[in-house]
Amino acid sequence: MNLLFKNYIPLLVLLSSIFGLSACGIQRYYQPVNLSTPEIHDKSKAILDNLDRYAILRQHQQNYEITNIQIDSTLLSLNGTISAVAPGHDHYIQAHRKNYYPSTPEIENEMHIYTSDTTAYRAGQHVEIPLSQIERIEILQYDSSRTKKVHAGTVAGGILAGGIIIGVAVFVVVYSASSF
Repeated sequence: MNLLFKNYIPLLVLLSSIFGLSACGIQRYYQPVNLSTPEIHDKSKAILDNLDRYAILRQHQQNYEITNIQIDSTLLSLNGTISAVAPGHDHYIQAHRKNYYPSTPEIENEMHIYTSDTTAYRAGQHVEIPLSQIERIEILQYDSSRTKKVHAGTVAGGILAGGIIIGVAVFVVVYSASSF
């Protein structure tokens, strides 16, 4: 019996370490970053610089995917086509905390355009929104600080769990040896 526990202790420590460390690599945290856009020119530049991102038009009560984005420099407006937000991109919309982790890889590549416009749109509708109605523009960026803290906590928890497992195993071995 004593030999049995001695053989399984390293295996238990190894398995707990593997599970703990593999959990570290799973979650990458993201946070919204507000792009500095004090002037209308800054808003158009921020949008044009991020056209490769999945764009979400955020109104007070509605959210839409906006595609085929163009900036009209004479009318100072944002033009595009409205559709429903794809299911993989609704995680950040529904989040209520400061830091976010992606439910899908696509969340890493989102741009959120907040507007004071309250018009209800239909899917497929072409919209023209004055740049003056854009309140702010946010993109999601990797939050290395939060991710490192979570990873450190996970490693510490894995080490603690491994220590507890070893302590319990040693106690059982010592207790069972003293009963003979």
